[in-house]
Amino acid sequence: MKLADRAELICTEKGKEGCCGITGVTGKFRTVRTGDELQLGKEDTLFRLPPPMLHGRDSMFTLHKRRIRSSYRTTGFGQHLASSFRFDEDVCSLIGYDCDTVMDEAAKYYANILMPFGGVILKKIEELQKLHIEIKMIAPSHGMIWKDPGKIIDAYLKWASGESKQKVLVIYDTMWNSTESMAQEIVRGVSDLGVEVSLLSPSQNRMERDK
Repeated sequence: MKLADRAELICTEKGKEGCCGITGVTGKFRTVRTGDELQLGKEDTLFRLPPPMLHGRDSMFTLHKRRIRSSYRTTGFGQHLASSFRFDEDVCSLIGYDCDTVMDEAAKYYANILMPFGGVILKKIEELQKLHIEIKMIAPSHGMIWKDPGKIIDAYLKWASGESKQKVLVIYDTMWNSTESMAQEIVRGVSDLGVEVSLLSPSQNRMERDK
């Protein structure tokens, strides 16, 4: 800000507080709230939707509007996933990846970072829906870009609402395989009921790694 003395820093009020209070930055600030727009040219408009505490108190969603409303840049909807591709659908073409990989990583990201803020997430998605803005694409701060935003938005609505499905995880350890036999029988019984079930053995996993 000292070097670019004519620059204007656009951020939320919390972002300004952080910059000034933590780093001591001074200069020209413009703070934005939900619905504020920034004209970049005849066809380019940035629309703001701050979601406080979604990963950081200074977080801000940015909607880029052109002839078609194209992208939604946000801290939410991300994944801790790196790829040579840009879009979620392209990850399916990677060797060893399946089409659930990006969604699985998005679920981990949500569970590890955003789960405590389910109420805020529901509120912000509701605000977005009330604006009746068609979202063509979601570009998270990190992770793959969603070309089908409805898929991840629906998932966030379910996760934030605490919606879950019946699942059973059978965890066992064994020395002479007797406990393993019992665990497998439990898995068979649960599967016969039509419930999703997974089998996990720490010792078996170690043995597989040792091989």
